[in-house]
Amino acid sequence: HPPLWFEKSARKGHAHAQGALGTLYYEGHGVPKSKERAIELYKQSAAQGNVISCYNLAFVDISVVVLAGSTTTLLKSTHGLTFMIIP
Repeated sequence: HPPLWFEKSARKGHAHAQGALGTLYYEGHGVPKSKERAIELYKQSAAQGNVISCYNLAFVDISVVVLAGSTTTLLKSTHGLTFMIIP
């Protein structure tokens, strides 16, 4: 049962397992769907340098801001990250 394996490893602080388990919670695969639990796990994993978890955390909550009079779009994450898209 993969979620159980990831859960055991995540509790032991394994960054990859934390990130993978975060995705399972975010998508609701084999575990109850929980955006909050996914964010918690992504943060734990990202704090250990897991780049994929940093990316996933950035895109969990995004608001799109189009700058007035410009074609530039800012994607603002509620977790403190901002990405600029310039066409």
